[in-house]
Amino acid sequence: MTRAGLAPGDIGNVAYVTKDSGVILARVRFRREDGSGGRVSRTGPSRAAARRAVMEAAREQMKDFELDAELTLNRDSTLAELVEAYLAVQDERNETGTRQYLNDEAAVARKYIAQKDFGATTLRKLRPSLIVAEHRRIKRKRPGRARQFATVIRKLCAYAYELDLVTSNPALGIKLTRS
Repeated sequence: MTRAGLAPGDIGNVAYVTKDSGVILARVRFRREDGSGGRVSRTGPSRAAARRAVMEAAREQMKDFELDAELTLNRDSTLAELVEAYLAVQDERNETGTRQYLNDEAAVARKYIAQKDFGATTLRKLRPSLIVAEHRRIKRKRPGRARQFATVIRKLCAYAYELDLVTSNPALGIKLTRS
């Protein structure tokens, strides 16, 4: 049986998962007024705290999600477009984080993900096999950058999943070789 769709402006039911450490993870889906959807998850020491945190985060994302027309993303958007949207959002969210870390992440994202053939890949066509092949290609040339590539591509795929641009996270569970 399929889940009922959410009306614009609605927040779905909260789902809870208890982690091994005893922390409660709360997840919720929501639909913005413009019809785009998203998912958000937050943790807390109790179900009530996790629920408050996830509901606040969902309301915040529904309210603050306004990208420029040229950055409007959909399933046919390319990885290069996703990189620019992700970096714009991260720059806005970065109030207390280190600027240097974001600069390194942006450099890796722009140089190794947004460039060439890999950056032209649409989100609809993104598969784990493509990510692994690109990781191997980078590893042959720059082994140190391959780990950074893996970290950034995982974050980008999680961001795309959060925005409901992909049905599942293609970078989740990929085992990238060290040797």
